[in-house]
Amino acid sequence: DSKFFGDKDLTGPGPSPSEVAVADELWGRLLKGQPDHYQRILKLRRAGNTQRQIADELGLNEKTVRRAIQRVFDEQMP
Repeated sequence: DSKFFGDKDLTGPGPSPSEVAVADELWGRLLKGQPDHYQRILKLRRAGNTQRQIADELGLNEKTVRRAIQRVFDEQMP
């Protein structure tokens, strides 16, 4: 049951431009003021890497990666 406008399928799976803009703004706020190593962890996670992959790439323990991610979200979402 696709909705078409001219040649365009308006029910595409991707986010709308405004959703992308909001997500980018939230992402910027999330990273702001975080130490460089936390930013590296978060960027790798956003890119789709698992905690294990991030740990391997950065030479960290997986628990360290998990704690870093949790601390950032705890700070931002009290």
